Amino acid sequence: MKNKYFLPVVLLSLVVIAVSLFSITNQKKITDIDGGMVDTQSKEEIVSFSWQKGEKPILLMTASEEVSIAALDLYIGYKNIEVVGVSNLGELPEPAFQKVSNDNSLVVLNYLISEDDGFKIYPGQSVKIAELDISSEITTGAELFIDEETNIVDNNTIKGLPYKSENLMINGSLE
Repeated sequence: MKNKYFLPVVLLSLVVIAVSLFSITNQKKITDIDGGMVDTQSKEEIVSFSWQKGEKPILLMTASEEVSIAALDLYIGYKNIEVVGVSNLGELPEPAFQKVSNDNSLVVLNYLISEDDGFKIYPGQSVKIAELDISSEITTGAELFIDEETNIVDNNTIKGLPYKSENLMINGSLE
């Protein structure tokens, strides 16, 4: 308890977790009076995730309008491939939590933005988030994708931002 930032970081982490849980429960579909399903996520996506191909896959985040991000809980799933490591590319602050779970086929990155104004992204701006180190043994149907548990917390409203993502299909080489 000698670090003066310990308590604020713990409190901010708890807020991010609570907001994440709240936004996940609000994203579920609800039943209409007629018994049909109504999608509660009818908003236009503000943020999109895509992949930059090269020697190693790089995850990009692009905004369609100006946003200020307070936190990003990023879950990257993968199939028929092994992720052996992940590197932050320095455009976002270092993640508060980072883990590659081969048991669950997930890469987990939790970013907490400490600036009062959050992390700003402007319309059309792309931010390099992470570079994935993958095994050289690539099987048929290898794929990287953004898991539905991913949550982007808006700094102004403390609500989850709607997003879309592209999957990366890997067929033997990323070149």
